[in-house]
Amino acid sequence: MGYGCVTAVKDLPTGRPYHCMFQDYLNHLMANLRSSYNDIVTKQVFTNEGIIYRLLLIYSVANIKQRLQQLYNTVGFEKSCRKWADWSNNDQELADIYDGRIWKTFKDLDNNEPFFRHEVSDSHLEIMLKLNWFQPFDNSQYSVGVIYVVVCNLPRSERFKPLNIITIAIIPRPNEPKLHQLNHYLALIIDQFIILWEGVTLDKTYESSISKFIWIAIICCACDIPAAKKLCGHISARVACHRCKKVADFTIKNHPHFGRFDDIEE
Repeated sequence: MGYGCVTAVKDLPTGRPYHCMFQDYLNHLMANLRSSYNDIVTKQVFTNEGIIYRLLLIYSVANIKQRLQQLYNTVGFEKSCRKWADWSNNDQELADIYDGRIWKTFKDLDNNEPFFRHEVSDSHLEIMLKLNWFQPFDNSQYSVGVIYVVVCNLPRSERFKPLNIITIAIIPRPNEPKLHQLNHYLALIIDQFIILWEGVTLDKTYESSISKFIWIAIICCACDIPAAKKLCGHISARVACHRCKKVADFTIKNHPHFGRFDDIEE
């Protein structure tokens, strides 16, 4: 990756510089939008054996299955994942994610039973996906993005402890990527989640010396509104509200105007 190019490349030759030739809009009607980035994505590194070329930016992606294996080898992890099965549901209030409609109605594709049920409380994991940017340096405009997940089967008191958080990837850019650029970063992660949704086998766990089969489902995303629009998609620039699909009116000085709706509840 380079500072302008956002495509992931690997196994590059180290004997020569490399330019990104990716095109965002291959079939666009406008010629300038069909052009490739043509950004150099390597830098010179001087060694005892001469000059070699390394990538300017390194996009680090964790092996989610390996990280889950580490969690299952931790003392008390499986026991904590089973605690939600004793949760007393209250239809009158939402005290935790277990009271939500998705947790109660999400179906297992294999047998059409609820995905989250007591007998598989420690093998069917619900994942909350998070995406946030932060500035690691003072007095500098440099944003670093972090993609991480938490296991919602764990009680709320343990869910967000650092040892239970799985950091999946770090986005190494000086600026936040645009919506279409973020897809290149998400592609490698989604490939892993597809495999986890179909089920994977862990070698062993703390409670069992034999293999254990687990399934993973992304059931929600927790981000601020700008990050959620990039991660989950955005309907239109005219739909500014994140709670409804009211469309803005641009007839007044070409500015979005959300007033004068006949029925604001529609």
